[in-house]
Amino acid sequence: MMIRGILLIAAAVFSIFCSLPDQKKPPLAVRGVLDLRHWDFEKDGPVTLKNEWEFYWKQLLKPGDFFSDIANSKNETRTPALLTHIQAPGRWNEHNINGRPIGAQGFATYRLKVILPHGSTDLALKISDQQSAYQLFWNGRSISSNGIVGPDEESFRPFFMPVTVAINAGEAGELIVQIANYQLRHGGMVKPIVIGKAAALFKERDRTRVIEGFLAGALLIMGFYHLALFFYRRKDRSALWFGLLCLTMAVRVVVTGERLLIEAFPEETWLLFLKLEYLSMYSLVPLFSLFMTSVYPSEFVVFGLRLILLYISPIIAAVLILPPILFSHTLLPFEIYALAVMLYVIIMLIYAIYHGQRGAPLILTGFLVVTAAAVNDMLYNQFLIGRGFLLPVSLFVFIFAQSGALANRIASIFHTVEELSVNLEKNVLERTRDLEAAKRATEKLNSITRNINSVANLTDVMSFVMVYLEKEFRFTDFWFLLKENNENTLNTFSYNSPGSSRESYDYFKNCRISLTENSLLCATCKTQKILYLPLEEKTKLSEIDKRIIETGKWTYFLHIPFVIHDATIGILCLHTKSNQISEDLLEKLQNFANQTAGAISNSKMFKEVQNARDEADAAKIIAEKQSQAAESLNRQLNRNLKLIQKDLSVAKKIQENTLSISSESLAVLQIVASYLPMAEVGGDFYNISKLNNHTYRVFLADATGHGVQAALMTMAIKGIYDNCKSWEMDAQSILEIINNDFLNKYISLNSFMTAILIDLDIKKSRLRYASAGHPAAVLFNNNEIHLLPRTGKIIGLMKNTGYQSSEMDFKPGDLLYIFTDGVFEEFNAENEEFGDERLHAILKRNMDMSMKENIENVLEELDQFLNGREKQDDITILGIEYK
Repeated sequence: MMIRGILLIAAAVFSIFCSLPDQKKPPLAVRGVLDLRHWDFEKDGPVTLKNEWEFYWKQLLKPGDFFSDIANSKNETRTPALLTHIQAPGRWNEHNINGRPIGAQGFATYRLKVILPHGSTDLALKISDQQSAYQLFWNGRSISSNGIVGPDEESFRPFFMPVTVAINAGEAGELIVQIANYQLRHGGMVKPIVIGKAAALFKERDRTRVIEGFLAGALLIMGFYHLALFFYRRKDRSALWFGLLCLTMAVRVVVTGERLLIEAFPEETWLLFLKLEYLSMYSLVPLFSLFMTSVYPSEFVVFGLRLILLYISPIIAAVLILPPILFSHTLLPFEIYALAVMLYVIIMLIYAIYHGQRGAPLILTGFLVVTAAAVNDMLYNQFLIGRGFLLPVSLFVFIFAQSGALANRIASIFHTVEELSVNLEKNVLERTRDLEAAKRATEKLNSITRNINSVANLTDVMSFVMVYLEKEFRFTDFWFLLKENNENTLNTFSYNSPGSSRESYDYFKNCRISLTENSLLCATCKTQKILYLPLEEKTKLSEIDKRIIETGKWTYFLHIPFVIHDATIGILCLHTKSNQISEDLLEKLQNFANQTAGAISNSKMFKEVQNARDEADAAKIIAEKQSQAAESLNRQLNRNLKLIQKDLSVAKKIQENTLSISSESLAVLQIVASYLPMAEVGGDFYNISKLNNHTYRVFLADATGHGVQAALMTMAIKGIYDNCKSWEMDAQSILEIINNDFLNKYISLNSFMTAILIDLDIKKSRLRYASAGHPAAVLFNNNEIHLLPRTGKIIGLMKNTGYQSSEMDFKPGDLLYIFTDGVFEEFNAENEEFGDERLHAILKRNMDMSMKENIENVLEELDQFLNGREKQDDITILGIEYK
């Protein structure tokens, strides 16, 4: 009946997650156009945007790149170069450009035109995470992104997070997706984008999150429950492996699907969650194999388990050590390995059923369901099917089967208990007699223990101990060693042996045993168990043990360890002429040691407390003297602080004087400069000077960091620039000279800076510039905005870095705005960035204002954006107008 129930549950689960309803077949995109005019989202449901998308390799295109200029009266659309069509969703690795596959790494733009039904409203897009960063535009507006898409690995940041977002409705929509991948073995739009009614998609998202949260919570409870079972009964390791299996599966649930863990901790690195995703999958197979081996050890051979663990170890190590571009290639070998292990487990479970093992049919039934789900997940990982991950749900079926097997075991245990209860009365009577004898012995032991606990001096404590052991058990020789707290040795505390020689007394009284040596005393200290070893001719002893036997003339070893809080504090060595040491006597000695260990520890600590109290009194006197010295030092520090503040004020004036604009520039150019350092001094530096009769040179640099350190770097940059600013060389050569000179002098400081150098040729009405990783300047020409992007890497990275110069028109009436990244890399309380696009929009919107008013307006809007929050970087804005 139980097997039939398992099968019914498995059938229900897979009918829900694997069957497809009989519904209208959605249309497919053809040549970058998806026609949904005859699709009813209310009746027919959401649609996956798949099949042929427009594909632009090595191009990051925005909506404006697909339309002509406003001046074009026909307002025709234009298509960028290198247009191809690609199947999406799917990986772009094997897509051919000029007859060659493009591979996994790179960047591209996908575009799809969607023709919507008339009167479409309340729509939304469900966007799965892509590999491995994307930005999505709908009808010219950016509505979703994961990570940062960039044309190279330096400007790129991967991130995974599924998103459902509402969109504006209309007769048609343009969907543009920029995707970049430099980290994983597959790139492109690997997961579907779905369009449908907003209510339905948001409801589906919430339902999936609830299911995943429920699964994760249930798996966590099951995991901790089985770990608790193992904690209380460690002989059965099956509970340990099953508990770890559940916890691992819980981790996989929250790092895949809706990625609940990433949503809860978005500030953690993408690489950490990616490794968790791989490790949580790779660990399932060895954990399950360990679980099966512990449940059925006779069927699951140790060699098979070792082979399983040996194969998976380098794969897991690769995930831990290697970068994603390498360890992501381990997925296919793992899946082949997992299929082989699952086949092996199925065969062994059939073998267990054949041998009549309890619970094996239930576990086999549940494992078949898990195997089917695992095969589905592997096919989904290889982009062969699109049903999603089913393993978490199927694991519930296996847990149900395991619960049935556990119930079977418990029933067997109850049956055994019933059989034992038949002889219980006889056993109780026998045990009662033993308990009465033990009670009398315990009362006697408690009496001596109370006497021992009544004294604080350790010498008195050991006197009570020796009297009791001599009277009760006829021991004559006593040797007690204490373990010092700060030493790895056992030192003699007391020794008593009537009739011993002077030589023997001196040896034992001054004996010190190092715990790093090979001796039986060291073994007793480590094992914390009583040791009784009669001497025989074949007994192999260390040199220390031989010396003890010869000096004390002992015929056996009897070591009683005193243990408190899992630490051995001392060992008592006993001896008597009789060699009759019974198991019952050893048990009584162990009980005695357990009850007196606390008294010995307390006496030892009492002495240590007394010593510590004396040391504390001495330390108090020293502390008072140190306090007086600290007060004097504090007064000196306050005086030094005032001097530093005064020096900073002077430094601020010095730096302001270094920011210069040649008065000769004012004849042809109108210049407005705004410099707002974050502290008293900052890391920005600019200079505007006349190069020759018709050329003006503009230089702006931004050193890394803030405050005094950055200000010192700007002084260094000023010194280097002053040496070459009047040289009539092109901008790229000047930047190369500055970079090499900077590295020659300051490479040990590990500092960097961005810089832009612009030459304004008034005679030719041209602008020539080179940029070392500096934010793009903005040029307004005929009310059109033109950007001056970077033409090389930042200064300070490496010598002989090549820079490129670029040239464009600069005519009377043109406006040029140059700034450091402190203007737009500011974040408000909601962690939203001010951004360069917002800055460009403000400048363009206020072109009719004067440059000074426009710059002041930018700073006002930045203050409003921050809403009282402190600025996080130095800010410099230069405005230049050609009169």
